[in-house]
Amino acid sequence: MNVFLTGEVQVGKSTLINKLIASAPELRYAGFRSVSVSPRDSNALADVIIQSVHKHRLTEPNRVGIRWGRGIFDAFPENFEGAGVEILSSIPECDLIIMDEIGTMESKAVVFSQELLELMDGDSPVLGVIKPINAPLLDSIRRHYNTAVLEVNKRNREMLDREIRDTLFGVPGKLYMSCGAVVLDCERNVLLIQSGDGHWSFPKGHCEAGESELAAAVREVREETDQIIVVDAGFKLRTKSVDSSRWPDSVFYLASPKGSFGQEKTDECYSWHKAERAIEMLKYDSDRYVLQRALEYRYASV
Repeated sequence: MNVFLTGEVQVGKSTLINKLIASAPELRYAGFRSVSVSPRDSNALADVIIQSVHKHRLTEPNRVGIRWGRGIFDAFPENFEGAGVEILSSIPECDLIIMDEIGTMESKAVVFSQELLELMDGDSPVLGVIKPINAPLLDSIRRHYNTAVLEVNKRNREMLDREIRDTLFGVPGKLYMSCGAVVLDCERNVLLIQSGDGHWSFPKGHCEAGESELAAAVREVREETDQIIVVDAGFKLRTKSVDSSRWPDSVFYLASPKGSFGQEKTDECYSWHKAERAIEMLKYDSDRYVLQRALEYRYASV
């Protein structure tokens, strides 16, 4: 599964990528980085350069934008279509593709965007960084069927190495585990699904062979509720099954909704409920405990 990291500026997203690469010297990787360098125009904040992860070029064709500060920038889509497409199209067979980072400057670079999305459909997993904003290319990445988007923040950034590695490369064998997520929006609404016997719970389901717990959770939320989510893997809670002879233990992550895939679901009943009401609706004590802990985690610093 592809993994894209998102979060505030300088929270440690690229650092996590560098740590993964450094921890696996045998890893064959390729891709690109967009870096800020000293601007040619003294009135600008920075020039933005796109370059291969292995070949650092500061030439004019690689200059894809200028940052002026306060969110104002100039983008050069023709250079994305030139140097950017050249980098993407020359990526060899490898173990991992790096895309660090993607924002709004690429919006008008049609061929570059198409090449990028096609690479996400390939055999090599992608590890990238996207800005936490809405833009056509960023939304397409979040909607990609085989992609997990992870929030990086100061609380969780030291815990994500293993989650990223397992989600990218999978885990051996099959985990007898049910994986899901507490999907909580900014207004304390919780996403619940109603099972066939009428009780309410969180979207979850079984891990498939070779699948990480996080990958399974993302897939199950998508399949059961059609929701696009961003996962905060700093919250990860395991619960024991109420009937271990019939059902496996469960693991839950915390997630935020980022829209839907636009595919009508007819086999599940799911809806949003205020957190206080959701606690009353949940059938099992273990689920109520998970939601209470998730709320504590989400609002601990508020």
